[in-house]
Amino acid sequence: MKFFIPTDFSESAFHAALYAVTLANEKPGSNIHLIHIITPVVMDPLLVTDIENEAAISMEKIMQELRDRCSSCHLSQSIRIGETSTEIAKAAEEWNTGIIVMGIRGLGKKSRSVFGSNTISLINKSSRPVLVIPEASVFRSPQRIVFGTDYYDSDLDALNQFLPIARAFNSEIIIAHIFEDSDEEQSEQAMMDFMSGKIFNKIQYPNINYRIYKSRNVAMGIKHFCEFTEADLLVLSARKRNVFEKLLQSSVTKDVSYNSDIPLLIFHVHKTDT
Repeated sequence: MKFFIPTDFSESAFHAALYAVTLANEKPGSNIHLIHIITPVVMDPLLVTDIENEAAISMEKIMQELRDRCSSCHLSQSIRIGETSTEIAKAAEEWNTGIIVMGIRGLGKKSRSVFGSNTISLINKSSRPVLVIPEASVFRSPQRIVFGTDYYDSDLDALNQFLPIARAFNSEIIIAHIFEDSDEEQSEQAMMDFMSGKIFNKIQYPNINYRIYKSRNVAMGIKHFCEFTEADLLVLSARKRNVFEKLLQSSVTKDVSYNSDIPLLIFHVHKTDT
């Protein structure tokens, strides 16, 4: 597995790095790349050099900590200059990363460079899956994964993308749809039955279950469902175009990623939805 971890040397970033190490330890030989982006207010060469030197010292401290915790990991690092989310997205493509791992603080706490709005900006810009780690997350392997669906065909693509993670940890996958109207329960179940048939025919994985869950609020419904099922990881597919933008700007993704202790993995899909 290949993990790409942006850091601003904050506690939240370090927490995300440790979470990635927890996953990497389950797959000996995993690659971890740590990156720090410098965004100077004034491009003074002397000032930038001083900042780079300080960053290199901080980076080495983190690298040593990660080496001590994951002796089987292949570790590397880089420091770049530019706009945070843009440089992270570019570097992730160059490194051909598997998953970008981002830390994030809870609401009401002051954010620094790679957190908050920059996390959402990165999800918009990067074609790579982004794993958002809330600071309250507990370090554990994903034994139970909840995948939120709206019955799009492209959700099957996202499911295929994260199956290697599920197989690595022998995870249970729960395909879940949150609905708001009680009158729709019968039709929602019919839709889920139809989707389960498509997944059965196209995806070879033995441990997939299907659930519909009623809630007056989709974001809270996702959160409550994950708590009820004791999920270790929540997966959502993010669609580039208007649907994806609306998802990020609505309360759904923000509420889940900021107010939950469950890591959130966002996959991009590119096929036309039907």
